[in-house]
Amino acid sequence: MAYQLTYFDMRGRAESIRILFALADVFYVDNRVRHTDFAKLKPSLPFGQLPTLTLDNGVVLSQSSTIGRFLAKKFGFHGKDEIESAQIDEICDCIVDHELAYWSCFDSKLEAATQKTRLENYMSVITPKYFSKFDQNLERKNGQYMVGESVTFADVRLVNHIEFFSEMTETNLIADFPYLQELARNITNIPRIKKWMSQRPVSSVRKEEEEYDSFHHV
Repeated sequence: MAYQLTYFDMRGRAESIRILFALADVFYVDNRVRHTDFAKLKPSLPFGQLPTLTLDNGVVLSQSSTIGRFLAKKFGFHGKDEIESAQIDEICDCIVDHELAYWSCFDSKLEAATQKTRLENYMSVITPKYFSKFDQNLERKNGQYMVGESVTFADVRLVNHIEFFSEMTETNLIADFPYLQELARNITNIPRIKKWMSQRPVSSVRKEEEEYDSFHHV
């Protein structure tokens, strides 16, 4: 099956999908769209959003979580049974909650002081809340994988999330979480993932944060 992944020329919500392709060693077309071209493209998209995944039968899938789950199942990285599959979804949904909590800090309707207070709460309360649970989960499993006994999309999604938001906040978000540190080292040192990360286009998270203000529904 042929695949085309369409997203902006940035990591954002498509990067964990790109990493999944690298892990599976599956060819795909990495179609990167300039922000200036998005307005023309938007009416043709299923929900007016990116990323999308186009299959060789013409089907176009939207929503990054949907695309990630679909490919993880196709490539064998979504658990060995229904329980593990649900646990992977559980981890990924928590990651989305943590991500949305960050972006809510910068709601343009809020005053600067309120934005600052929200960001402080994100760093001091929300992040430790989620990351301590992730770390404890790994500790119970001797620090190997988030779900099951082999790498899954939950690991890929979480490690990419940690990397991206540590850069975004200019903070090592897992400094106090040794099992998450070990997970990050293990996943980023998988040869295929390590190769992709060393060769992927350079992307500034600060630039992505600025562009998110205009394209926060993508």
